[in-house]
Amino acid sequence: FQLYPDISVDVTFNNGREQIIAMTESRFDFHFAHEAMLPADGHLDFLITHTDELVVVLPKGHPAAGRPLDFSALREDRFIVCMEPGSPLLYNQVLSVCRFHNYYPRFINRYDKAESVLLAVSAGLGVSILPRALTRVFFTDRIEVVTIPDLDTSRTYVAAWPRALV
Repeated sequence: FQLYPDISVDVTFNNGREQIIAMTESRFDFHFAHEAMLPADGHLDFLITHTDELVVVLPKGHPAAGRPLDFSALREDRFIVCMEPGSPLLYNQVLSVCRFHNYYPRFINRYDKAESVLLAVSAGLGVSILPRALTRVFFTDRIEVVTIPDLDTSRTYVAAWPRALV
């Protein structure tokens, strides 16, 4: 901002379908999104900004914390997840992790945002699977994080912008 003091930056948070529509219609100069959300028509250029991974998130003091991951130890736990319309990629990736481990979660609630899921876990309402980056920012002292070692749960994120017209 020191070089360009007259530039104004507005931030709009979109997720799920809203974000896909915003990228398809090039509503903004830049989009920060999961790589798989990029429109297939190729009208956006992009740069990979970072990768993340999914982890199991438990309330602080959960008996499965600090141990190698065993999904059978979670079968009686209540499970909290993001709703599919708000976070379709996350929802489907979480279900894939569960299927891979023959884990049939007891869904008790679905929230529209991953941050809400994390808040519920930190309050002791259940367990979940979420991106690790969230667990480093929110409620860090009230949750336990367990890595999912035997499956690629990576997620690639990008900064995208409309291609310049030639």
